[in-house]
Amino acid sequence: MPCKNMIVVVIDRLHAGMLGAYGNSWIQSGQFDHLACQSILFDQAYLENPGLDAIYRDYWLGTHTAAPGAAMASLPQLLGAAGWHTALVTDEPELLNFGPAATFVEQLFVETPDTHVAAADVAETQLARLFMAATEWLSAPPEPFCLWIHARAMGGPWDAPAELRGQYADDDDPEPPDFVDVPDCLLADDCDPDELLGIMHAYAGQVSLLDLCLGALADHLDETGLATNSLWSLLGARGYPLGEHRRVGRCDEVLYNETVQIPWLLRFPDGLGCMARSQSLVVPCDLPGT
Repeated sequence: MPCKNMIVVVIDRLHAGMLGAYGNSWIQSGQFDHLACQSILFDQAYLENPGLDAIYRDYWLGTHTAAPGAAMASLPQLLGAAGWHTALVTDEPELLNFGPAATFVEQLFVETPDTHVAAADVAETQLARLFMAATEWLSAPPEPFCLWIHARAMGGPWDAPAELRGQYADDDDPEPPDFVDVPDCLLADDCDPDELLGIMHAYAGQVSLLDLCLGALADHLDETGLATNSLWSLLGARGYPLGEHRRVGRCDEVLYNETVQIPWLLRFPDGLGCMARSQSLVVPCDLPGT
């Protein structure tokens, strides 16, 4: 069998409970759910530490967070030695400062413009810009390759067009808020329920935006034939509390389930594991070995 390509998509601050494949019934995530139907899906994937450097130490070095920091070859180095061309596409500047990022043959940084208003069109959003950069790279990739895409996603500006968040508001609901900056707060005991509802509508709009971007990437892989010999791994970096335990946002100091559970699926080009769900406990350091 010829060498397969590998595409890893990591979505930061993606709440597993906001996806249809993980039980959500009110947010439209059809593209993610379609991909999940073609994949092995892990129901019990958890972080050991929500710090981005700790997460990527696990992903790229395959070491447990509590393990001593001995020097070792990174996943990109091992793949390169085995003949794969490696490339990293990201809009997260913090990730580029993590040592193993430099071991990718290519690093493509997609800058986030300073914006405080929602995009007028999906193509103008930060997520769309990132996925477009990845799609352009995939137009003529050196095979075999490993393309690693890391999206700030819900940890970056919530700039989805207003209609994407507006579609989740019922007629008797308040108009969804128009903020773009990421909410990060501890809700008061007497918090207005409509305030949290608006935040959830805004988050749902970002999930819908992500779903559209995933669909566009999947279409490109189908059209170019790369889907037939490329392994997909789509997973989260860390979750995003949406009012559970009165917390909203990047509240990483307490390891509640909504922060440490992440979505994770593997799609093999030959259909291996299609429609399977695993209840095995998996953590980020399992990825390199897998």
